Amino acid sequence: MLDHSWKTSVNLGALIQIPGVWDPFVKSYVEMLEFYGDQDGAREVLTNYAYDEKFPSNPNDHIYLYNFLKREKAPREKLISVLKILYQIVTSHKLMLEFHRLLRKSEKEEHHKLGLEVLFGVLDFAGCTKNITAWKYLAKYLRQTLMGSHLAWVQEEWSSRKNWWPGFHFSYFWAKSDWKEDKALACEKALVAGVLSGKGCRYFRYISKQDHQVFRKKIKRMKKLVKKYSIINPGL
Repeated sequence: MLDHSWKTSVNLGALIQIPGVWDPFVKSYVEMLEFYGDQDGAREVLTNYAYDEKFPSNPNDHIYLYNFLKREKAPREKLISVLKILYQIVTSHKLMLEFHRLLRKSEKEEHHKLGLEVLFGVLDFAGCTKNITAWKYLAKYLRQTLMGSHLAWVQEEWSSRKNWWPGFHFSYFWAKSDWKEDKALACEKALVAGVLSGKGCRYFRYISKQDHQVFRKKIKRMKKLVKKYSIINPGL
């Protein structure tokens, strides 16, 4: 059995040296190396597969490497460096919210700025419009960013989106639809809409006028936060 495993390992090791997309074979080979305790070998295989230019650009390379490093409890900086490349390839990947959390915990200001960019990038995609976690993160991080006197960061992200996000995310249609389907989501989006587009935003106005016993306090707090942090407010 061991002899058979060794032969399989040798064959897989030789195969994945050839330029190409070998995701299932790389994954199997790494699992085999980890099973036999060869962590260094597994790390080398994944690193080469992710960074060697002879292999085509492939998001899975970086996903496999990230998950391996995470299992190894690698330093945050190392995890960030891997996900940063994945972000450049697939901006809307589900790991981007994890990437944001890592950036948020970093001590580097450049990482904090990138953390804001990542959230906007995720929400640029239609498949993420109902992602309540992404909206919660953005609502909270906008406040933190503005409290930290980084209005310019928010303005930079919003300048390229102010002409299409209102129709894409913050229309009267979406306000009614979101409130009907997911009131918690609607409240998070309304806060973001108010901060970015001001109290005149259709989405914010619709949600702020709703009277619901469970969400009454949340809506009241939302209106106070928009009044305080909206980037449309010249007094900010």
